[in-house]
Amino acid sequence: MPEREAYVRDLMVRSITTPVSLLMLSSGALLSTQPQTMIGGALTLVVCVGLAWRRMHSPRFIREARLEHAAQRSRRLLFRLDEVARSLDPQLSGVLRGILDSQERLFGILGGEVESMLACRTETGAVLEKCASLLDRRQSLTLFLASLDVPAVQKEALELERKALAAHDDVSQRHYEQSARLKQRELENYVRVRDTVQRIDSQLVAVQCTFDHLVSKAASWKAAELSSGDTSEASVTQELAELNARIRSLDDGVAETLAVGARS
Repeated sequence: MPEREAYVRDLMVRSITTPVSLLMLSSGALLSTQPQTMIGGALTLVVCVGLAWRRMHSPRFIREARLEHAAQRSRRLLFRLDEVARSLDPQLSGVLRGILDSQERLFGILGGEVESMLACRTETGAVLEKCASLLDRRQSLTLFLASLDVPAVQKEALELERKALAAHDDVSQRHYEQSARLKQRELENYVRVRDTVQRIDSQLVAVQCTFDHLVSKAASWKAAELSSGDTSEASVTQELAELNARIRSLDDGVAETLAVGARS
């Protein structure tokens, strides 16, 4: 809902801030300040609002506004991901910057009509948004991994098991056994989180390779002039949609994995 509200706000602002609308607004406001021209000023403002309303319902204007909104969304995500890249290790940072560079090259090659570019922008924005979500999860997971001293936990688990075997009191034995099981679960959670971080890293590499593939694919289309209209853009959009579905599945899987770990 916030994204749609932002789009509607952008559409309204775009419709009322065209050069003609701004001229009519300023003229109407100026004329309305004088009694002898007040009626003319009011009429100018009414006409301005009417034109803006008509413009907002023009299919072409709506398509252009949607494309600009999608482009702005992509720019915000690019800025956010660029900031994230600075905090990553050099290898993963290189992967993320490769994604950002490739998607810009892709749009530079494609060009295309408004409708086809809008579809590409929308799918690319969804992919980048999911990448940002995965990186946010990865950051919190790596902090957990860094805070856990695995050898110490393993040693503590073995010590608790030894105490459980050596205990003569049944109640004490149960307490030691329960504590040892909890330590084992702590280690299992560590493995689960470590594997999840690796899956996130591998997915980001797959995203980079997909964008590189799409760049080379689009370049070959343009060079050979094999595509006409928006054929190439439609094919790219389809591949981006499939990539987005895979990332969404991983993001949901990461959330489920962490939920299972939290319940264990």
